[in-house]
Amino acid sequence: MTGLETLTDRWQDEDEWKVIKRLERKKGKSTFQEYERHCRQFREWLDGKSLFEADELDIEDCIIDMIYDGYSVSSVNIRHAALGEFFTEAERLNGKRIDVPLNGNPVEELPKLKEIKPYKDALNARESRDDGVWFLEPNDVRQVAENVPKPYTRNELLVRLCFQTGMRRNELVQIELEHVDFQNRVITIPPENAKNGEERKVGYQSTLDALMSHWIDTVRPTVAMASESDYLFPSNRSKHISGQTFNDVVVEAADNAGIQGTRMTNRAGEERAKVTAHVLRHSFAMAAKSNGWDIYALAKAMGHSSVSVTEETYLHDDNEYILNHYRDDGPGRQE
Repeated sequence: MTGLETLTDRWQDEDEWKVIKRLERKKGKSTFQEYERHCRQFREWLDGKSLFEADELDIEDCIIDMIYDGYSVSSVNIRHAALGEFFTEAERLNGKRIDVPLNGNPVEELPKLKEIKPYKDALNARESRDDGVWFLEPNDVRQVAENVPKPYTRNELLVRLCFQTGMRRNELVQIELEHVDFQNRVITIPPENAKNGEERKVGYQSTLDALMSHWIDTVRPTVAMASESDYLFPSNRSKHISGQTFNDVVVEAADNAGIQGTRMTNRAGEERAKVTAHVLRHSFAMAAKSNGWDIYALAKAMGHSSVSVTEETYLHDDNEYILNHYRDDGPGRQE
């Protein structure tokens, strides 16, 4: 842990916290720190679900995402072990110290890494790639934004705002009008909407002013629920659109732009698109890093619970990035 941050700060859900505390008592310090970090990162990956709601397909998809995002096999195995231990302890505590809708240990339903074909396929695909995480270059993001389905203004604004701010999809769809400082182009994400429970502020560029004004002044008032909604993005049926709706927009827009693909097919036979809302978040991070952001600023902007999450996700495969700094900005270059 860093600074004065405690387990209680990191685990806002009381039942999840009780399971984590049980692991802390039963594991050695270094093992516990690794397990706690991996459980926390899985919770962030779930994007709105609690850990207790996760099933074996969630865990399998997360592990395949880790492989595609450049994590080492050892990190994947630690994630597998950490979640297995978490759910084992949850089963022991359920009905005693916690009361959650738990249906067994989903990790027990998964084969080992070396025994499951999608894992092997993901590893083989990773070996053929040059990048560490799936992301789009800014020109590709522009293509996605220009090929969104109806309603065009709302969906284009969603795509461009996600890329410019790096917000998670559930944070984006829950923006309230009062959270937006239109004059200074700053959006406040309140603690209750942030994954780490901490308020943060993100910014967007003046390039969105015209699109934002058109949405606010002309299009948003025509949405059925607009008059009853305090949210930036109401729908015709609810006070704000869902994270899944936004993800569907990105998937379809990338397909329209001709840059969509199938990343993998899970055990349920469901195809997973390569370009998703989460890829826009990755794209923000990679563009910010390319523009010279330091890792601390990037971690704060993305709302990561610690810098280590950012480092493991975006700095694990940085040899070429570092060498470029040596070539372009290395000490002695001007001698």
